[in-house]
Amino acid sequence: MILSAPINFIWTETELANLDFWANLTLFGIATLFAYPMLQLVAAFYFKGRWRILALLPIVITGPVIIYTILQFWRGAGLWFIVAIYVLPPATLYLVVVAAMHWFACWQGRRPAQ
Repeated sequence: MILSAPINFIWTETELANLDFWANLTLFGIATLFAYPMLQLVAAFYFKGRWRILALLPIVITGPVIIYTILQFWRGAGLWFIVAIYVLPPATLYLVVVAAMHWFACWQGRRPAQ
């Protein structure tokens, strides 16, 4: 891996680890741009009752963010996706946690609360 740096500059293991952390965090944010809408649709159609309400809660925040992101894209802004990269990862993790709780409730042999 070639990293641009001033002459006689040596990357330490800590600096490389920090670089890897932020690079991976950015890639996770970009991946959620594609994963969140798919997970939201699956959760909205698959869950019933209270589970569906829990699964639809992130739309309160992500709905305006997605509208803002689309408007910025149409406007031709250079960093149109930056707000979505900050908001969609927590929403995606929330949906994964709700799905895990639903699976665990069903796995216990109990019918999920409606």
